Amino acid sequence: MVADKEYKDFLIQVKTQIRSSQAKAALSVNSSLIYLYWNLGKLIAEKQETYSWGNSVIEHLSVDLKTEFPDSSGFSTRNLFEISRFYIFYSPEKVQQAAALLNSQNMQQIAVLFNQPIPQSVDANSNMSKVQQVVALIPWGHHILILNKIKDPDSALFYILQTIEFSWSRAMLGIQMEQDLYSRQGKAINNFKSTLPEQQAVLAQQILKDPYNFDFLTLQPGQAITTGMG
Repeated sequence: MVADKEYKDFLIQVKTQIRSSQAKAALSVNSSLIYLYWNLGKLIAEKQETYSWGNSVIEHLSVDLKTEFPDSSGFSTRNLFEISRFYIFYSPEKVQQAAALLNSQNMQQIAVLFNQPIPQSVDANSNMSKVQQVVALIPWGHHILILNKIKDPDSALFYILQTIEFSWSRAMLGIQMEQDLYSRQGKAINNFKSTLPEQQAVLAQQILKDPYNFDFLTLQPGQAITTGMG
């Protein structure tokens, strides 16, 4: 017979490792999805500028992508417009001032908490790299809400960091934006207080509720798109 206390301690250890792995997997899937959407937004914006394509190209692209990936609703015309808007909102010329919110201590804590790799195609110390790492940590549904309510990257990054620190649901994020927390709090960013297991687990719960992550997993093997941000 296994000693009761020894087994209970063993069970706690196993359950902790399982939950930690589940949280890391959820965070990894979400980051890959946001990287994908960032790259798609960049491609759409670049092609529209290069070839003077209008918005009708997004509608045409949606039809073709839904034919190729019929089980995913992430390539609807509406969502492709959101993806394009997402990239433009955080375009390099707009994030220089916003990235000042991301101090070195914040970024070190993010790296420890989420073990997020820096995209290979960018300078690890650049402002754009910081923004890319941070936006990849919250669900796409949260991003859509931010895009519809916030006008500039400065306040958007503030709400993203608050969502990361306090693991806000989409509803809570909406309430905080409606109450203009960004202005009321003096635009200050506190250093994160949560510990690694708690932070990962609670944010992972929000990620698992986001339907776009389930859609993303319907992509067939061999059809994956590179997830590093360019």
